[in-house]
Amino acid sequence: AALASYAAVLRLDAEWAPARSAIARLDAARTAGDFERAMAQGLSALAAGRTADARTALNRALALRPGDAGARAALTQLDSDERRSRLTSLQADAERLAAAERWAEAADRYRELLGLDATLAAARDGLAVADSRAGLNQRLEQQLANGERFNDDAVVAGAQAVLRDAGAVPAPGPVLTAQVSRLGELIAAAATPVPVQFESDNLTSVVIYKVGPLGTFTSRTVELRPGAYVVVGTRDGYRDVRRNVRVDASGGGGPVSVRCEEPI
Repeated sequence: AALASYAAVLRLDAEWAPARSAIARLDAARTAGDFERAMAQGLSALAAGRTADARTALNRALALRPGDAGARAALTQLDSDERRSRLTSLQADAERLAAAERWAEAADRYRELLGLDATLAAARDGLAVADSRAGLNQRLEQQLANGERFNDDAVVAGAQAVLRDAGAVPAPGPVLTAQVSRLGELIAAAATPVPVQFESDNLTSVVIYKVGPLGTFTSRTVELRPGAYVVVGTRDGYRDVRRNVRVDASGGGGPVSVRCEEPI
C-alpha cells in the first residue's frame, strides 16, 4: 500500500526526492524480508532432511542476495550432506548385492563409490572381491551352458579348472554352492558312456567326428559319452548325409539312421 501511494506521488512529480528514496527503502526492506524468509525455509528444510526443498529455497535466497556468505555456506553444507547420504546409500546397496552374490552389480556400486571418493579403502577392497567373484560367476555360467561339449577332453579340462577355482572360495554362498554342484554333476555324467545304436545300409561309410570311423554296417551300437556329436555318411555317387546327434546321460532315444540315398 505504501509503495502504491509513493508511486502515485511520483506520477504527479517524477523528480520528488522524498518519494523516490522512500520507494528505494521499501524495495530494500521487501527484498530483505524475502531473503530472510527464503533462508529460514531453506535451513528448516535442510534440518528436516528435505534436500530438494532446501536447495530450491537457498538458491532463491542467493538470487535475492548474490554472494551472501550464509546462503553459500548453507548450500555447501547441503552438497556435503547429499554426498554423504549418497555414499552411505551406495555402500549399503553394494553390501546387499554382494551378500546376494550379485557380483557384477555389486562391482558397479563400488565403482560409483570410488567415483565419489577414491580414497575409500573399503570400496577398493569390495571392488576387488566383487570383480573377482563376478569373473568366476561368468566362467561358471559359461561352463554350465557348455555341458553338451563335455565329451571333449580339452573342454572338460577347462571346466575342471573352473571348478577348482570355485572350490577354493572361502565360505561360498548358496548361489556358488549350487553352481559348483551342477557343474560337478555335468562333468561326472559326461564321463560315463552310454550305448547309442546306429543303423545304416551296409553301403554308407559312417564317421563320428571326434570319435572315429565306423565304416559300413547295417546296425551297430557305440558307447558314447553324453554330449553333442556330428555324424557324417558318405557313399560314392550319392550326396553325403550329416546328422547332429545329442547323447543324453540317461540314455534312451531311438536308433540313429545314417544312409546316403540321394544319387548325385
